[in-house]
Amino acid sequence: MKKLYLILFLVTLMSVLTGCENKAPVVDPSAVAIINGEKITNTMFEEKKKDLLQKEYIQRKNLERLKNSEQDGEKISDMISKLEESLTAEITPNLVFNELIREIVQEQEAKKQGLTVSDQEVERTLEQSRVTERNIDKDSEEYEILREAKKEYMELEGIKTEKEYEDHLRQGMRKIFLIGHLESMKKEELAIEIAKENPSLFGDTFRAMVETSYQNYVEELLEKAEIKINDKTFIVEKRKLHP
Repeated sequence: MKKLYLILFLVTLMSVLTGCENKAPVVDPSAVAIINGEKITNTMFEEKKKDLLQKEYIQRKNLERLKNSEQDGEKISDMISKLEESLTAEITPNLVFNELIREIVQEQEAKKQGLTVSDQEVERTLEQSRVTERNIDKDSEEYEILREAKKEYMELEGIKTEKEYEDHLRQGMRKIFLIGHLESMKKEELAIEIAKENPSLFGDTFRAMVETSYQNYVEELLEKAEIKINDKTFIVEKRKLHP
C-alpha cells in the first residue's frame, strides 16, 4: 500500500513539472493548440512530456525489480508482460500531444458533467503521501527519486516553502481525481450496458471490454471537440479500438 501511495505521489508531482526545452515558433507563442476554447501552452506540453518520461522510468524500474524477483508464477509473468507491452511505444512529441489532448477533453467533460473533487479527498491523499515520505527508507532508490523530483519541482516553480509546495501539489491532485471520477462513473455505465448485451461475458474478458469501451468513449469526446492546432508538427492520432 505504501508503494501505491508513493507512485501516486510521484505521478501527481511529475504531472505538474515544467520542462525547459524550446519549441518551434507557433502562431500564438503561448498556445500549441486550442481545444474547445482552452489553450494548450508550451508549458502544459512540457509538463506532460516530463510526466510521461517519469512514468516510463518508474515502469522500467518496476520491470527490472520483477524480473530480478525470486517470486514467480502466472501473476508475476502477467505483470511482466503488461509492463513490457506498455514500454514498447516511443515517447515522441506527437505522442505527448495526443496524450495531453485526451487528458484535457476528459477534464472538460468531467466539469461539464458536474463532477467535483472534495477537499477531503485531496487532503487524505496528501496526508498519505506525507506518511509515505516520512517512513520510506532514506537510503532507498525510491527516496532518492522522490527527493530529486521534489527539489526540481520547487526550483522550477520558484517555490520556497513546504506550504507553497503542497498548494501546487493539491492542484495536480484535483485534476487527476476529477478525471478519475469521470472514468469511474462512465465505466460503471458501460459495464451495465455490456452486461446486458453480453450476459455470458465475465472475468478478464469482461473487464477488457469495459476498458476498451471507455477508451473509445474518450475518442468520441475528442472527435466532438473543436481543435485548432497552431503548431503544425502535431496531428491528432486516431485510436479507436474494436471491442
